Amino acid sequence: MQIFHLSEEEKRDPKSVLRSFADDISLAEVRALITQMRDLCTTTSNVTYGDPKAREDLFFVTQKILRFFEASYLQINNPTFQLTMHAHAHQSRMLRILEKEFFGKSPGGGHIVPSLQLYGKWMAEVGFTPGKEVQVISEPNYIFITPAEEWQKITAAVQKIRA
Repeated sequence: MQIFHLSEEEKRDPKSVLRSFADDISLAEVRALITQMRDLCTTTSNVTYGDPKAREDLFFVTQKILRFFEASYLQINNPTFQLTMHAHAHQSRMLRILEKEFFGKSPGGGHIVPSLQLYGKWMAEVGFTPGKEVQVISEPNYIFITPAEEWQKITAAVQKIRA
């Protein structure tokens, strides 16, 4: 894939480009612009889209573009997308991924899964106490753990913005 219009910094952080776009142009404006371009191309005597197959392709592509932008706006407004951590601002701990076996004594054998044990003073230091509910948000290569009530506040605020 060749990327021509992004700077090196934008290539390293493409989410910033999406955020910047969404901050400047509303989803309604994007829909209207794409629909206007499609309608203009199909209703004028434009030679490029005069053929029925070319018009069909145009409708197919514009529908895909509209779906792409809607998905992008959802992703940008997704709280898990916006959560970032800066290593210099937070304490970090190196933990080793272990294995845990479930149903090891069952006739068919057990299931071994990756396991990460979070316990002790470190958990108390960051505010997780026994009985407290947590929300675990995961993306490829990332796990974010937050108190459940904090996550509920974040999702409520996002839903308010979307409404």
